[in-house]
Amino acid sequence: MRIVDAKSGSNITREVLLQLVAEQESIGRPILSETVLMALIRFYGHPLQQIATGYLESALGLLQSQQRQLSEQMRGLLESRVDLAGKLARQNVEWLGQLQKGFLDVLNPGPSHSDDDDENRD
Repeated sequence: MRIVDAKSGSNITREVLLQLVAEQESIGRPILSETVLMALIRFYGHPLQQIATGYLESALGLLQSQQRQLSEQMRGLLESRVDLAGKLARQNVEWLGQLQKGFLDVLNPGPSHSDDDDENRD
C-alpha cells in the first residue's frame, strides 16, 4: 500500500499509518502498552534500531501467520461440526423413518402365515 499526497506527489504512507495507529490507540483497548511504547522510543537512534525493526516485523509476521492458521482451524472445526450435524440429522431421519415403519406395521399387520394355514385346513 502506498499513499501519495495529491498536491506534492510525495509518499505520505508512514504519516497516515502513524496517524491511524495514534487514533486507534486513543480509543478502546490499545495494543501498544506504555512499556512497549517506551521501549520503541529508546531504540530510536540506537545502534540496534535496524535490528529492532527487523525483529518487530518478523514477530508481527509470525503473529499474522498464526492468526491465519487459527482462523483456518476454526473454520475447519465449524465446517466439520456442520458436517457432523448434517450426518446426525440424516441418521435421525432414517431412524425416525424406521420407527414410523415399525409402528405402522404393528397397527396394520399384513397377512400372516397362520391365516394361510387356517384356510388350507378348510
